Amino acid sequence: QFNRGINHKDHELFGLYISDWTKASLERAHLDEKLAAEETVIQSKMNVEKGPLLQAGLFKTAEGDHLLIALHHLVIDGVSWRILLEDLAAAYQQALEKKEIQLPPKTDSYLSYADGLTQIAESKQLLSEKTYWQTILDAHTAFLPKDIENVPDRLQMNSDAAAFVLSGDWTEKLLFETQQAYGTDANELLLTALGMALSEWTGHDQIVISTEGHGREGHVPNIDISRTVGWFTSIYPILLDMGISEPFEDQLAYRIKTTKDMLRRVPNKGTGYGLLTHIGELRHKEPEVS
Repeated sequence: QFNRGINHKDHELFGLYISDWTKASLERAHLDEKLAAEETVIQSKMNVEKGPLLQAGLFKTAEGDHLLIALHHLVIDGVSWRILLEDLAAAYQQALEKKEIQLPPKTDSYLSYADGLTQIAESKQLLSEKTYWQTILDAHTAFLPKDIENVPDRLQMNSDAAAFVLSGDWTEKLLFETQQAYGTDANELLLTALGMALSEWTGHDQIVISTEGHGREGHVPNIDISRTVGWFTSIYPILLDMGISEPFEDQLAYRIKTTKDMLRRVPNKGTGYGLLTHIGELRHKEPEVS
């Protein structure tokens, strides 16, 4: 993976497709349907090998314009979208006010971050994490119950989706009130709930799952990537342990504390796991739950 720069002449840097629907009398439902169809077509124009990995569509309608920006996950993560959209909104506002477009200074490059990781991967400091990660990978955990055994590789085509929405009251409790009671964040509480559900389902106290951090904190010192766009995500395993060794009255509080302590012991926010597997010091095992 490399950055071609903006002066590369062989291939287009991005695609922009403009559709003028101002004279078409589209009802809202039909417009949404038409936009969704165009979005699929535009996203399919990405080429992972040659680029471009940025495709955009501008749809002009009688009730206003719609802008689609599609970027491949290889070049952008969730934090990057926030940076990008803030810059776009600021530039748009400056243009409306007939001002010169000025954006905040750039921060350290993705290349600088990658070079920093390379130096750490070659250091003895990284090897001190190996025992921690190996213990998690070696943990005796349950396999999930399956309807059909010996199914080949997990495929997207065999997947299904389930979703639910918390009420406003429950959301407020999750985000604010529980912090005061347990000193936790929402992530730690949700993982505890997941651990309890998996334990009940499998009949096993321990289960390893794969979790994802935004990857912008961890090993590399003295670097500012607060406004750097890229895919920094770190993916690493954690051990959820719902076992209770002593007869505690409040089992829920004990499990929350165990999960919180476990997450806060993860070295360098998990970035070392990917480095150790990359240099062959650990053999990556893909957990069944991520």
